[in-house]
Amino acid sequence: MQFKDAWYLYAVDSHTGRHAGMVSVGCQPHGYEIGGWLAPAFRRLHLGSELFGAALTLAHEHLGIATVVAGTENTNIACRCALETAGFVAIQRAPVHILPNGRITNALWYAHTASTPRQCS
Repeated sequence: MQFKDAWYLYAVDSHTGRHAGMVSVGCQPHGYEIGGWLAPAFRRLHLGSELFGAALTLAHEHLGIATVVAGTENTNIACRCALETAGFVAIQRAPVHILPNGRITNALWYAHTASTPRQCS
């Protein structure tokens, strides 16, 4: 995912120094999106939902963003579960998504809204 303006949070394994995962909050023409990835060795450890939750805290509590969206391939059950565990809810949006490399995927979309977002000063 490529963003014009973005903020990134990285998870690093304290024992090995390896990157375990990353989430980003980025500005798109239609609003703010959250994206992320997990290294294969760190999947099935609930790190995805933790990272998505941290991205929500960053967006809502520090950047003052009221609503963020996140998309995933409809077959990516692990990502869907991580988003839902973090508090995202499914929304209606375009059923296909074109990735930066041009690949077209079937997509599901989620949103999270804070009633009183705050911005750090």
